[in-house]
Amino acid sequence: MSEPVLNERLLTLLRFAKSERSGSTWRDVAQALGALYHPEMRLADVIHHLVAAYSEVLCEPRFAVGCGGKASEELLLAPIKGYHSIDLAGPRTLDTTYTVEEFYNAFVIHILGQLSITSIGWCRDWFDGTSPSLPTLEAIHV
Repeated sequence: MSEPVLNERLLTLLRFAKSERSGSTWRDVAQALGALYHPEMRLADVIHHLVAAYSEVLCEPRFAVGCGGKASEELLLAPIKGYHSIDLAGPRTLDTTYTVEEFYNAFVIHILGQLSITSIGWCRDWFDGTSPSLPTLEAIHV
C-alpha cells in the first residue's frame, strides 16, 4: 500500500491562505476551489473541503500547526471567542443572534488562519509548483 500524498485541494487552499487575498469568506474559498470542483459551490461543500484539508494539515506533523491538542476546541469556539470571533469581544449576551453565514465564516476564517501559518519548508517545491512529484504524508490519523 502506497503512502498518501498531498493533494490538489490542499495545495489550492494552502496557496489561497498564504496569499494576499481580498477576502476570507466561504464564498471566497468557493471561488478559489471552483476550478477544482464546481464554480458555484454551496456552503456545505466549502466547509467539507476546508475541514478535510485542515484535518490533513493537523495530521501531518511537518506542517507544525495545531500543536497542543486544542485544535478542535479552538475551532468550535471560533465564532464566539478569540481573534476570529464574529464579535471580537464575544457575544454580548446569550441572546445575540448571528446568521448561519456569519457563524460559518468564523470557522472559515479560523481554518484559513491556521493554514496561513503552516510550515511548508519541507514541501516548498510542491507548493511552488517546481516539483513534479508530491511529497508523502507521515501520518493520516488524528
